[in-house]
Amino acid sequence: MARVAGRRPREGRLIRRARGVAEVEAAGGYRVLLADPSWRYRQGGRGAARNHYETASVEAMKRMPVARLAAEDAVLFLWATWPILVETTDVHDLARAWGFRPKTLGFLWVKYNE
Repeated sequence: MARVAGRRPREGRLIRRARGVAEVEAAGGYRVLLADPSWRYRQGGRGAARNHYETASVEAMKRMPVARLAAEDAVLFLWATWPILVETTDVHDLARAWGFRPKTLGFLWVKYNE
């Protein structure tokens, strides 16, 4: 895969996956969206996401045409881990870039490592 100037290879694939957006947009969009972004963490460590899968910058994710996929009255469930919520305003920034207005933290998932 050719590297797009200024982007990591993963970010280019994320944008290309948006093909078919016009068809979804023409149908009125999705009313419920569930997004599990591949957050790039500022802090590393043994369990860092980048050690397990490719991550994307918030700026690259903001360019994804999510707003075009959403119906006018859509709701977005945006997955984020505690470090992302505590470290930055990226979650709110990303939701706003996609055309949503953050309202609440709705669900909590506790993961136990055994």
